[in-house]
Amino acid sequence: QPILLQVAVDQGNRIVRVRCAAISGTDTASRKDFLERVFSAAHVDWVDLRFNEATALIHCAEGGLPFADQISKLALAVRGEDRELNLSLPQDCFEQANIRVYRFGNRLTTWSITGLRADRFRLRHPRLSRDHMLGRTIERLVPSMPGVRDARLGIWTGDLVIHVDLLQFDVDALLAVVQHATDERSFSPVGSSSLKMVGKTASLGVAALADFVVPALMPISAVLLVATNLQTLSNVSSDLKRRHIGLATLLATIVIGTLATGQFLASAIMAWSFDFWRQRHCRDIAAERGLLLEDAAPLPACSMVSALDGTIRAQPIFALNYSDQVRVGIGDIVPVDGHLIDGSGVVDEHCVRGVSGVRRVQVGDQLLAGTFVLGGEVVMTVDRVGDETRLAAIGRVIQAATVPQQGRYAPTAHGEQFADEFVVPTMATAGLGLLTGGVGTAVAILRPDYAHAESLSLSLEDIATMASCLAMGCILRTPLALAALEDIDTLILIDYPALHRQRLVLSTISGPHDDKKEMLRWAASMARHLADERGDALAAAARLQGCILVEVSPDSFGTSAGLAIVCRQSKRMLVLREGPATKEPALRPLVLEIDGMIAATLEFNRSLAFVATEAIDRLHDSGSIRTLVFVDDPAVDVESLAVQLHAQVGGHLTHPEAVTSTIRQLRADGRRVAIAGRCRLFPEAVAAANVAIDMESDANIDTTSAEIFSLSGDLAVIADLRLLAQQRQTRILTSRRLSILPNLACVVGAFTLGFTSLISAIVCNAFTLGIYTRSTANLHANRKSRGLRSRNRGLFRNSSAIQGFSSLNLKGIDNASRLHAVTTSNLEPKTADWKAVSP
Repeated sequence: QPILLQVAVDQGNRIVRVRCAAISGTDTASRKDFLERVFSAAHVDWVDLRFNEATALIHCAEGGLPFADQISKLALAVRGEDRELNLSLPQDCFEQANIRVYRFGNRLTTWSITGLRADRFRLRHPRLSRDHMLGRTIERLVPSMPGVRDARLGIWTGDLVIHVDLLQFDVDALLAVVQHATDERSFSPVGSSSLKMVGKTASLGVAALADFVVPALMPISAVLLVATNLQTLSNVSSDLKRRHIGLATLLATIVIGTLATGQFLASAIMAWSFDFWRQRHCRDIAAERGLLLEDAAPLPACSMVSALDGTIRAQPIFALNYSDQVRVGIGDIVPVDGHLIDGSGVVDEHCVRGVSGVRRVQVGDQLLAGTFVLGGEVVMTVDRVGDETRLAAIGRVIQAATVPQQGRYAPTAHGEQFADEFVVPTMATAGLGLLTGGVGTAVAILRPDYAHAESLSLSLEDIATMASCLAMGCILRTPLALAALEDIDTLILIDYPALHRQRLVLSTISGPHDDKKEMLRWAASMARHLADERGDALAAAARLQGCILVEVSPDSFGTSAGLAIVCRQSKRMLVLREGPATKEPALRPLVLEIDGMIAATLEFNRSLAFVATEAIDRLHDSGSIRTLVFVDDPAVDVESLAVQLHAQVGGHLTHPEAVTSTIRQLRADGRRVAIAGRCRLFPEAVAAANVAIDMESDANIDTTSAEIFSLSGDLAVIADLRLLAQQRQTRILTSRRLSILPNLACVVGAFTLGFTSLISAIVCNAFTLGIYTRSTANLHANRKSRGLRSRNRGLFRNSSAIQGFSSLNLKGIDNASRLHAVTTSNLEPKTADWKAVSP
């Protein structure tokens, strides 16, 4: 159907003004069709959409055709008779807001870009100053792009100033990255609206004036009080019909008491603070969840892709396709799942495999998105992209686990449920106060707020818990799984391959040195940065020898030639590299070099003991947990396996229902049961248990029904998670005590000291602020101590190796030296004096 257009031409400014109902309507399809037709004319430079005026300003580029001919071609394009180009439109131009769409080459974007000088540009976007989450995303993505030397984000001015290397910089890739980040934030709320609290703020202002300046305003305060609580008053009847006395009843009672006493200021303060804490909760939780996802699922903005003509170009990761050849080098993050087809390097896979340390990869090995390349350069072919990657699955689980359930009168349903438990005792106490001190005392007793401090502290604690679990190499589907794991007294262990892995031990130390113990200490200290069993074997040997390990900060972790951990200590250069290859890669010896000379060669062997035995012993020692072993392979001797693992015999699983029956019988006997193993094979058993831990490290995260998933498959993580659960519970109880005690003090003060409702309101909010500050500080300290700031390229645990891996953290080495100076003497370096390595 034809659409009428009102057209005006400004020949001096080369602008065509078009007025059209499709521009301001809610029909995005009409607006999309209009913009596609306009930009199909190659000479259109930009289009300024003014939603409120239903007007579009179309600017024609200078040069080329005369302006009259450009208008003629534009008219043909709008009628659909001569469409020269078909370009993709940015998503945020469909929002009901004023926006300008620019053309840069063959790309349309809502970002403007201007050159400050040859190597410095300024990018602007109207959303950047209002959407802090978009600002954080842009701040993370742009500096990681090839050719970007420096990027400074002005949150308040809404601009991004970048300093680039013109030989490597690709402006089209930059615009693609920032526009894609903007499109992902399209149609999402932008910050907190200043109008959300207008009603409560107006009530607070009127109440303050009525109390201190104009008493005649009290009737208006009463009307505002009732008007802002109509929904609460209506909910009381439905609660009473269900024979439930909850927060709605308590709040309605406070409203009635306020009307009787005229204490409108206290009521307005509490109502305003309720809205304030709810908005603060939503804002902070959204921000912290965003930071957690960035830490847990780090991805670059773009990657270098080998083209068919042999050239290498920067390409945004969302544009990568199957079979593309992606080149990643030192300091880069792998953007997709794939396998190596050329080169070799050293990588850190903690984010996706849950194993701390580095390992060497070579042609044929698989690399997962989120892997850090710490040495060498490799070329990989793309197997899985976007939401199909393992990293994306981890991100989905984290995102779902940290979404709080909203409550009616509290920021979260849990906080509301917690406060509901105090309603009946509080109302009973208020009744006693009504008899002894009158209505004012009763209302003052009803004022304390038990919901918001609980909501704030627990939501932040949940995010801190998820961060801690990620650092341990685990992900939780819900933080409540941690509490269930803490309470277990029986572990059902289903046989899986890692249970049969024999422990690696240090067999010999050889080399031209006199003090093997000292060489072991330094080798074990450096081997803690290895993501394999040799680090654990050296640490165990050092523990038996009574060695105190040193916290070393490597300069680098290796090159394409192989794994080589390099660090400097007391003017000496220490290198731990791999020796000659062996039939089993895990048995490959390690060579310790000092100042370019071989100081020790460390060789390994397999013992008869199983690795999982120590983990089960820890569980027995920590909580007297009974462990039952079941096997589903008839060829495995379950009794021999149970003896090796220091566990009890569960039996052979002739069919999956057998373990389910065992779990149900144990729970019927009052036992709290956890199941660990390949949970995908036993879904009914997982449902019957109190909690399930999937130990199959390469399983599909999306399909497993277990509440806890171990990325590494290490059984030892169960004991670590139980300890974390105890620490979490301690922090929660401390926050609850800090929340309840001041409220109880207000109640006692109302009886004995004549506390008014205003004093109760002020005290409650002051302590809520303290609990909020404490919980936030704990979350930030936890993130810092866990080393989850993976957005900094190349940052690995306590290493000082950053981009380029050439700098040396002398301060960290000096601290480590002072820490361990009590164990060794400070000797001057001498030729062939291996003891001189000690600080």
